Amino acid sequence: MPMTMMAILTGISLSLAGLLMQTILDNPLAEPFTLGVSSAAGFGASLSLGFSVSLATLMPWLPAELITAVNAFLFALLAALLVLALSRGGASVQSITLLGIALHFVFSSLLSLVQYTASVDQLQSIIIWLMGSLQRATWLKVSITAAGCVLFIPLVLVDAWSLAALRSFGEQAAVLGVNVRRLRMAMLIISALLAGMVSAVVGIIGFIRLVAPHVARMLVGEDHRFSIAATAAVGAVFTVFASIATKVIVPGAVLPLGMVTALTGLPFFIMLV
Repeated sequence: MPMTMMAILTGISLSLAGLLMQTILDNPLAEPFTLGVSSAAGFGASLSLGFSVSLATLMPWLPAELITAVNAFLFALLAALLVLALSRGGASVQSITLLGIALHFVFSSLLSLVQYTASVDQLQSIIIWLMGSLQRATWLKVSITAAGCVLFIPLVLVDAWSLAALRSFGEQAAVLGVNVRRLRMAMLIISALLAGMVSAVVGIIGFIRLVAPHVARMLVGEDHRFSIAATAAVGAVFTVFASIATKVIVPGAVLPLGMVTALTGLPFFIMLV
């Protein structure tokens, strides 16, 4: 049951993060990878798993099972804050995207460095984490992730009309009274937090955050007052079915969730393209 509940929360969080990224960056291929959030989370987890180096050690009250997850989340948050700090001068959407891609490559390189210097056992733990898995789900992690969803999703729903205007008119949405810069910065932070808190628990999961928003738009259109709920539902259903597939494809083994979502999502994505 914790794995199933985490699958639902993972699908909701990642799909909404992808929808927000695609909207604020006006890019149909945008996702948390675009701003380096996922690669930063991977680097944070690898530091904790490989060398027991974690910012979470500054919080001695944390349960041991949360140390790696918290370190991954803090590095994901750091990536988002770096993008915000570097784009405070009113940077364009293209500049924000380029900054995010640059951070992605930096954290990916740092992750490769950790993997190169790790021992065999440490390397195995890091790779297993990076593949993504729901087997690390516990009721404590499910509760924390659910609390994050309850906190962040209403903030997205409040700005649904503004997001629809931004999607339709871009910078010209300001004529309709939308504070475009504030909206972009707020949704960027929320998207990073949604993706970061899930990546911190289950690892790097691909394709859900890219495909689910497109499927939702095919079902209900571009209006965010409807596509937000549809995206969350599509992401949750897709992740639950992928979770089931991880347990039945190879009898007696549980495959990594990230592997299954990529293999099952790729044909569907090619069909969409």
